[in-house]
Amino acid sequence: MRLKNKRALITGSANPRGIGFAIAKVFAREGADLLLHYAHQPKEMVEAAIGSLAQYKTRITAVKANIIEPEDVSRMIAAAARELGGLDILVNNSGVCVWETLEEITEAGLRKMTDTNLLGTIRCSREAAIHMREHGVEGRIINISSCNARRPNPGMAGYGGVKAGIDQFTYALALELAPCRITANLVWPGYVITDINQRLTDGGLENIMKTIPLGRLATTEDIGRAALFFAEDANRAVTGAVIKVDGGAFIKSLQ
Repeated sequence: MRLKNKRALITGSANPRGIGFAIAKVFAREGADLLLHYAHQPKEMVEAAIGSLAQYKTRITAVKANIIEPEDVSRMIAAAARELGGLDILVNNSGVCVWETLEEITEAGLRKMTDTNLLGTIRCSREAAIHMREHGVEGRIINISSCNARRPNPGMAGYGGVKAGIDQFTYALALELAPCRITANLVWPGYVITDINQRLTDGGLENIMKTIPLGRLATTEDIGRAALFFAEDANRAVTGAVIKVDGGAFIKSLQ
């Protein structure tokens, strides 16, 4: 039980097909109490997500919040303190992808990705770090970025640019929070079949597989295990680090 007695908040984690839920499942299996965050999922989906994690015998609850609203973020962190008794781990997983070429990029698309992916991560990290410092918690902040932050991909310039911002924010956060013994790290998923990536895989899976040296797509469970590495106390000396979960696609792009 690598996360026994740990309390974790995972944003964007109530969709059973998503990365956030897979992280929640891995964490619950390792003994963590969880607060699942969601923004738009129907009540039935959230209840099903909670129910499917009941087998792990940990405390599982959920909170609805819009992370583009500072007041909602503050309320969400307060809910973690109230429902779980505190907060040890924050996973910033919530994200959206707007598929637009350079000529197609719209203000609405840029604002949606920036407000949710980048500013949402900053807002949640700020409130969680304040809580952790005030309560003397040697916490963990884990940000789910993307290999597109460093690997150019046509049609994803806006998305990649926003994810690159998350990377730089995380590195600075790791330095700033180090004196408090709060770590900040990154997971870079590659191609994973989720709702966000479905457009990539529809009709183009054969071409995608040619870019992956290991010849296999990462699963959401793979991402969950990478997040677990950063979450557990055994790796408390690791901060400002990146785990790429992409079958080698990033290093192939450097050839």
